Amino acid sequence: MGWLIILAVLIVPFLLNACSRHPAARLGLLMFWLACAGGLGYLLLQAAKIRSDLETMHIYLLPNTVGVHHVEIAALSQGSIKAVLKGGAGPLSRPQLERFRWAFPERIRTTWFEPRQYDETGPGEIFLFHALLGDPDFLEYQVDEAGAELLSGRTLVVTHDLSAKHMLRDHALLSAEIAAWILGLWGGLWMIVQAVQEWRRRHPAPVAGKDPPPLMPGA
Repeated sequence: MGWLIILAVLIVPFLLNACSRHPAARLGLLMFWLACAGGLGYLLLQAAKIRSDLETMHIYLLPNTVGVHHVEIAALSQGSIKAVLKGGAGPLSRPQLERFRWAFPERIRTTWFEPRQYDETGPGEIFLFHALLGDPDFLEYQVDEAGAELLSGRTLVVTHDLSAKHMLRDHALLSAEIAAWILGLWGGLWMIVQAVQEWRRRHPAPVAGKDPPPLMPGA
């Protein structure tokens, strides 16, 4: 279906231009490049949404009272997420992280405490997990008396992981920007073609060897 649309976008303006003597064809060509302008606006809007999505960041407060806690984690558009801990008094070692018994439901693919290659954490961040989350779900953790102090002042920050950012930036965003440029240039080309034709139609060149029409009396 997509190829048919692309083929129509390429062929239709030539057909309309070939029939430009007919007012309906000229109107159709006008509607064509206006539709290209509308498509350009839509693609630029989608590109802006993708850029905004790349920067999506969800911040969750983590209660540090003694007991079992559940925090609902929202899914992101690509599903593949990364979570880090921020704040608090200094870094936490892996044994200290493990004492909280972090857990997602078994159906959720999760990797704990080990970031993937090239997916590094920033200054002041403590990597917690990678997960493939299709729908919102609950993260469970347990706090004991010693753990309450370790967790004090820390927040959980969830973002797209590196693979999700790659799909957004290098596939979705790039495709939208390329399509926007192509559609904008194609529509602009036919706008210029039609403008030139309309000017020529309104200002026909004089025919060689033919006398100009006589002036009307009083002209």
